[in-house]
Amino acid sequence: MRFPYRNFRLGGRKWRVKYVTVQTGLKYNPSAADCHGWCDDPTATIWLIKGDSVEYTLITFWHEVAHAMLYSMGYRDHDEAEVDRLGQMLYQLHTTGAGVIELER
Repeated sequence: MRFPYRNFRLGGRKWRVKYVTVQTGLKYNPSAADCHGWCDDPTATIWLIKGDSVEYTLITFWHEVAHAMLYSMGYRDHDEAEVDRLGQMLYQLHTTGAGVIELER
């Protein structure tokens, strides 16, 4: 799968997206076998595990972006249910927000 996001800027930081196997993920996160991705604030990296469908990978990506947004705003303790809802809404925006708006000057 060719993933559309490699790097992005958020909260004044450059975030990287890494797309790795579970075996590689385990080198960086001992719980990688039990998750589909994670957000590492100290390195500004979102890790995604290979093998899921494109749709599920995008859902996971937006969930992790929600974590990155909260970290960028100074929040360290995240409620997973709230992050999941925010991630779902970001995914919905991503999938339904296609198109260009012409702004008048």
